[in-house]
Amino acid sequence: SSQRDSNGSTDIYRYDLISKTTSPFTKTITSEYSPTFMPDGKSISVVMVEKDSVQRLWKFPLAGGEPSCVMKNTDLIGYHCWINKDSLAIFVLTKPAFTLELVNIYTQKSFVVADSIGRCMRMHEGNLWFTTKAGRFQNLYEYSLKSKTLYIKGMIESEDYCFYKNE
Repeated sequence: SSQRDSNGSTDIYRYDLISKTTSPFTKTITSEYSPTFMPDGKSISVVMVEKDSVQRLWKFPLAGGEPSCVMKNTDLIGYHCWINKDSLAIFVLTKPAFTLELVNIYTQKSFVVADSIGRCMRMHEGNLWFTTKAGRFQNLYEYSLKSKTLYIKGMIESEDYCFYKNE
């Protein structure tokens, strides 16, 4: 995501590793954030800040074409993480604390897993990992999708993290 034009909108850009060039992937009057490859590998999902300032999840086909709204009934999405082709975890901008919700994109039914969460959510080995704010540190959690059990894994100094394969 980058804001490069004087119109004030933020677009998604694509970086070509071979040619080392950057080009716009989206060029809209709205702003798009948090580009994420969708499970089908044919589209990316983004959080779009629409003209009326609501933040919904949209998808853009990688091959080009018209974008479409994925989550019409949820308009306070800050970040997201795909669980599978039908479900995702979303960071919802609720008051007084941000909530982590799991939602089915077809039924749009969701349930709250935690509140006061950080912006980073990752799937790792079939489970959802996320943080909650605890002052300077972040509590790191693993949520088992099978047993619907929450495990605290420790504390980290940042709400951003990633997993590496040990090969």
